[in-house]
Amino acid sequence: MTTQPSRGATVRCRGRTAAVVLAAALVLGVLSGTQTYLLVNAYPDNSIGAADAYLPALTTWLLWAAFTPLVFTALGRWPLSGPGWPRRLLPHLALGLAVAAARYVLDLGVGQLLPWMPARQASLTGFLFRVYPNFLTYAVLTLAVHAALATRRARERELRASRLEARLARVELEVLRAQLQPHFLFNTLNSIATLMHRDVPAAERMLVRLSDLLRRAIERVSTQEVTLAEELDLLEAYLDIQRIRFGERLCARVSMPAPLLRARVPSLLLQPLVENGIRHAVEVCARPVRIDVAGERDGERLRLWVEDDGPGMGEAADGVGLGAAPADNDRSAPGPGRETGREASPPLRNGVGLTNTRARLEGLYGASGRLHIGVATSGGGTRVEVSLPFVEGEEEP
Repeated sequence: MTTQPSRGATVRCRGRTAAVVLAAALVLGVLSGTQTYLLVNAYPDNSIGAADAYLPALTTWLLWAAFTPLVFTALGRWPLSGPGWPRRLLPHLALGLAVAAARYVLDLGVGQLLPWMPARQASLTGFLFRVYPNFLTYAVLTLAVHAALATRRARERELRASRLEARLARVELEVLRAQLQPHFLFNTLNSIATLMHRDVPAAERMLVRLSDLLRRAIERVSTQEVTLAEELDLLEAYLDIQRIRFGERLCARVSMPAPLLRARVPSLLLQPLVENGIRHAVEVCARPVRIDVAGERDGERLRLWVEDDGPGMGEAADGVGLGAAPADNDRSAPGPGRETGREASPPLRNGVGLTNTRARLEGLYGASGRLHIGVATSGGGTRVEVSLPFVEGEEEP
């Protein structure tokens, strides 16, 4: 669908065009007058005043500026580009001759009305002498307007392409973000379903916290970026659900310096990182597992990380700590065919959480947004770190 420019935009565009044409005529008039003034005064026996040099030159070029609307109209009807443009050259040749003749007649009238313009007498010789330069001037004017129109059309195409690309990128980001919500929801509902057979009050508390969490997530459904304080508020609601689910097996701590709380981060950034730790550390260990969420400012960048003290990436056979959590069955409780206390880890792969988080970082920040998975600084467990530009503000850009 092609969007038609508004009447106000059209008027502004025409006003800018008229201003440019007028400025060009004045510049050419000054240059022409300067040339006349210097050439005449270069000879000792000749002399000319500044007014006598500049006023005729400015008047001549302003008269040519009056013909530019005709040139725009002609190029709009017979464009000198696209298929078949040589056939459209003939109307321009005819129009150029007509304008050259009209300029000769106009110069005769102006010479009689304006005292600083040279007076001319109508004659066939004078007509033939003036038609040729007038025709060349009109041809140059036509080519200049054609080049300006072509440049403007190219710029408009580039602008439309960039806007389309920006809209496409935003749609892709919305899709990636929308995938995170059902991914998290399915996992939580699986946990509630498991708890219903073991601890009904805990399942009820989890449902209440889930409804609160979903309400907050829905409020930000069209928001790509939030402050870190808002993101931590949402993460705390998620951790409350997981604390109900795992009890003493999960020790989650959030330690974030106050100056970072106004930094802008992608919404639902930390939840997939914490979920990765829960999936690959808490669910596979019988002992309590610690998950730390922290961050710091590193110059003009913001670094956020989630560490766990689970099995880590050292146990390559299990593939612990490398992938994002796949949205499948809950692993919080032992089942048939599983080891009590130490369950087999999910296979090594990239799941929805970390894959989408990495894609969103690239979409929002390009090469400036990075996600790294490595060994925790304590020497055991896994560390998932996000690095992005540090930007403060309440309003989404």
